[in-house]
Amino acid sequence: RRLKRDQEERGRTFEYVVNQYVNVVAPAYEEIIAPTKMFADLIVSNDGIENKSLEILASIFNMMLEK
Repeated sequence: RRLKRDQEERGRTFEYVVNQYVNVVAPAYEEIIAPTKMFADLIVSNDGIENKSLEILASIFNMMLEK
């Protein structure tokens, strides 16, 4: 899904997208995100599928702000 978006909407080639993932995205994830996951109280997946957890989290924040 993201590969298709990058190619169609952003005009990037398949090779560019794969190269960016391998050389930038994956190493940054391993260096910065992965080590900090164990300290998180909540992890919200962004896998491109409709995610009810985001709606629930937003509702909780809205209720807290209303108080």
